[in-house]
This record gives sequence, structure tokens and C-alpha cells, in this order.
Amino acid sequence: MPVVTLFSCSHCAAEKVADGVAEALQLTRLEAVLYQQAAERYRVSGDKLRNAVHGPVSQLPTWPADRTKYAAYLRATLIELVKQDNAFYFGFGGHLLPRRLRHFLHICLVSSPEERTAAAVEQDGISIDRAGRRIRRADEERSNWTTFLHGKAPYDDTLYHWMIPLHATPVEDAVEIISRLARKEEFQTTPESQKALDNALLEARARVALIEKGKMGVALSASGSEIYISGSQGEELPELDLRQIEEILLSLPGIENVSTLDRVTGTEVPLAPVSKGLMALPKKIMLVDDEKEFAETLAERLLTRNIESIIAHDGEEALKKLNEELPGIMILDIRMPGMDGLDVLRHVKAAHPDLEVIMLTGHGSKKEESLARQLGAYAYLNKPIKIDILVQTMQEATQKQTTRKAIQS
Repeated sequence: MPVVTLFSCSHCAAEKVADGVAEALQLTRLEAVLYQQAAERYRVSGDKLRNAVHGPVSQLPTWPADRTKYAAYLRATLIELVKQDNAFYFGFGGHLLPRRLRHFLHICLVSSPEERTAAAVEQDGISIDRAGRRIRRADEERSNWTTFLHGKAPYDDTLYHWMIPLHATPVEDAVEIISRLARKEEFQTTPESQKALDNALLEARARVALIEKGKMGVALSASGSEIYISGSQGEELPELDLRQIEEILLSLPGIENVSTLDRVTGTEVPLAPVSKGLMALPKKIMLVDDEKEFAETLAERLLTRNIESIIAHDGEEALKKLNEELPGIMILDIRMPGMDGLDVLRHVKAAHPDLEVIMLTGHGSKKEESLARQLGAYAYLNKPIKIDILVQTMQEATQKQTTRKAIQS
């Protein structure tokens, strides 16, 4: 069973998901013990450690170095804790774990601004304006942390194996998705992944030792009992620094040799090649509309978001092209000459039931919308369509497809 980390936005059902995952997989939760053990091991107050993670950016001149030191303490402690395997961390601390380790599963839970605002109003008993400010502060806190560690925004999907939008995914489904992922073969502990974890722990302890001696800008990579060092940007370290660093490192248990490289490799290895997050957009869609100018303009706007369009101007052409290439999503005009959108929808759902179809109309009715949904349309949107609304709808439709696949796999 892998080590699972769960990070989330504020004011969503993340706590319920965390409880469900830990129970379903029988994982040992580490949130309660991390700060306590780090404080005891490194003789620093728990408040200072928590402030390094959650607190505002201090204006004190020593704050960047202090924060780096306290984060190093927490990282070394957490890596040692997860060596027991079957471990679970819900919260900010999961970002301290090395992203390259293959038996680590990193999950992010997000939700829509509307859902979060409503939750804050209900849970905290505050106004909508105050709820909005509270949510922005929570996002700033998360951004400050992930930018400090990774130079990336907190909801950047490259930081995770999987992202789940809780505004579109029931808690039970989110727990099921994470549980199924955790049981996949690529996330199971192997002798090789355990050796990599041992190396990561040696690196973390070496980094603590160097930071406590004032040696901050050193890149480290461990292999067995050997540590490779260089400047943090791959540059060569001055001879005097090399001798001092070597002396510090060789005094640590488990390190028998220190070598230098022109560039330390292995410190930023990509995540395991697993399907990306549920909030991803389709790479290619089919756009069916008899208004050629509208279709071409919309296709150009989608291309700016790296979404390629297969364009068809009538129902027959759409079905023919669909047999040649299956897109991620279909955007279908409901009013077209010849075979209208509802007829096309019937054929599409009969042949490709998992293909999500977004209907567009300039002159729709409630009856027409009801029929479209009965036939399996994912959404029914009115023209003129705002591109942001269309993109969000495509994201949610893609999420539905991915959720279905994850549950079925």
C-alpha cells in the first residue's frame, strides 16, 4: 500500500474524504504526530514549526533562513514517519515529501468558488462578503506555502497525481477513486522504491545538518551511503565550502563518502506517469454547428486553450467524422437543417454512450432542454455562449468521464 497525501482548498468536504480514505485503506494518519515529533527531535517549539507552514510571511530579516530550517526539520521527520508504509497525511505537510518516490500517491481536492462560499457562509455563520475574504486568505496561505517549496501555485496539477473537484464529485465517489488508485500496482511499495525512500531520508538529514551549520545553497543527492553535492543551480562549490561540507556530512551516520558532480541529478524527478487530474480539459473536441463563422471563431478561441476542434457543419458530416476519430467532448448545435441536434444526439449516445455531449441553442425551450437531457446530453447552454462557461462545462464533463473510468477500472 502506498503513502497517500491529501491536500485541499478550504471550505469543501475534504475532511470527510480524508476520514473515508484513511478508514477504507486502513492507513496510519500522521497529521497529529508530525509537529510533536519534529519539535522534540530538533528542540524547537511546535508553534514555530506551524508558523513556518501556515503563518504569514514575516518581515524579519532572518525569516527566509528560519523558514527553510524549520521546513527541513519537518521534512526529515515526515520522511522517517512514512517509512512505516501504509501512511496518510492530510494537509500542507504532504508537500514536504519527495515527489519522485513511486509509491507515494499525491491527491488534491478542489471545489468551485460558489460552493466554497456557500459552505463558509453556512459553516462559519458569516456574510457572503466575509466568506469571500476568508476563502481568499486561505488560498493565499496555500499559495505562499507551495510557492516557497515548489515555485508553483497550490492547485497546479503538476504537483499531484490526481485532482478531484468536490463540487462535481460526491464524497463517496472521491473516496472510491482514491482507494482504487492506491491499490494500483504502480503505487505499491517495492524494494527499489524503499531504497529510494532511504536515500530521500539520508538527503533530508544531510540537509538539516548543513542548514544548521549555515550551508544553505547546496543541492544533494544520495545513493546508498554516498552523497553527491553541488551548488543549488548546478554550479561548482568553492574549495573551502567543499571541505567544510564534506566534514559536516561525513560526521553523519550512514554517510561514508561525499562526491561532487557538475550537476546533481534526481532532485526534481517528475511524478509517476499516471492519468492527470479530473479538472483537465479535453485535447480535442468535435464542434457541430451549421453557422460556419460561429464554429470557426469558437474553434479559434478554444485553440488558445490548447483544445483542437474537429468541425462539422451538419449532422451527417458529424456522424461520419465521429466514425473516423472519437473526440473527448462533442459540442452540438440543436437547431440545424436536415438532421437536427436531437437526432444526432440519439445516434451518438447509441454508438458512444460514454461520449459527453454539450448542446448549444439560440432559440431553446424548456421542453427541448428536457428532451435533450433525457437523451443523455451532459449540458444545455444558450447562445451566445461565454467561453469561460463553456470551458468550465467541458472540464466538468471531462471529470465525469474520468470518474466513470476510475470507478470502472
